[in-house]
Amino acid sequence: MRSLGSSRRSPDRIVDLGCGTGASGAAWALEREPRPFIQGFDRSPWALEEARRTLAAIGLRGKGRRVDVGRVRFGGAGEAILAAFTVNELAPEIRGRLLSGMLEAPGRGPSF
Repeated sequence: MRSLGSSRRSPDRIVDLGCGTGASGAAWALEREPRPFIQGFDRSPWALEEARRTLAAIGLRGKGRRVDVGRVRFGGAGEAILAAFTVNELAPEIRGRLLSGMLEAPGRGPSF
């Protein structure tokens, strides 16, 4: 985030797809003021627990939800989406739906 030089206002929430241990969402949140809430999504209970520990250890607000990221829909105002290493791991048809949904759903916010 620092190298991108973003001068945009801080998002209210970061939606972290395939959050894993939470490192990417946490890194983004630490570069923003005010600190956004992090909503992590992952299929792995182990990863979600690690993400919870990561956020708690560095004092960030957030929560995780166990779900297949192909089922999440996006577009809430004040929301930023992080899909660091997830998109390339999805089946092509799911990847296409997810990417289209990320671009075409302003104003709805994540849902299942």
